[in-house]
Amino acid sequence: MAMAGTCDASSKRSRWCVHASTGVDWLESQVMSAESVQALVTATVAVLAGLVVISLARRQLLTFRYAAGWCLLLLLTALSGVLIPLTRPVARALSTTPGVLISTAAIAILVLICIQLSVSISGLQKQVQKLAEDSALSKLESEIRSRREVID
Repeated sequence: MAMAGTCDASSKRSRWCVHASTGVDWLESQVMSAESVQALVTATVAVLAGLVVISLARRQLLTFRYAAGWCLLLLLTALSGVLIPLTRPVARALSTTPGVLISTAAIAILVLICIQLSVSISGLQKQVQKLAEDSALSKLESEIRSRREVID
C-alpha cells in the first residue's frame, strides 16, 4: 500500500492508492470510466423507451412507420457510446466532437419524424375538411328532399 495521500509508481502498479483527504483506500483505475457509465445508462434508457415504442406499436396505438422511426432514433441513442470512438475521424474532419456529430444525427432523425407527422396531419386535415363538406351537402340534399315531399 502507498502512504496516505500518495500514489507512487508501486501503488499504481497495484492500482490501489490512499485518498489524500480521507485516508481511505480507493481503486485508482475505476472499474468503469464515467464515459462507460454514461453510455450504459443511455443505452438502458433507450432500450426501455424502445420497449415502450414496441408495446405501443403492438397495441396499434402507433403505426409501423412511426414505430420504425422511433426505434431507429433509439437504436442510435443506445449505440451512441459505441459510436463515439467510430465517429472521431469524421468529427475531426468537421472540426467538431463525436458527441455533437451523434447529437446532430439524432436531431436530424427527430426533424424527419416531425416533418412526416406534419405531412400526415395535413392529409388528415384535408380528409376531415372533405368529410365535413360532404356531410353538409348530404344534410342539405336530405332537407331539400324532405321539403319536396312535404310540398307534394
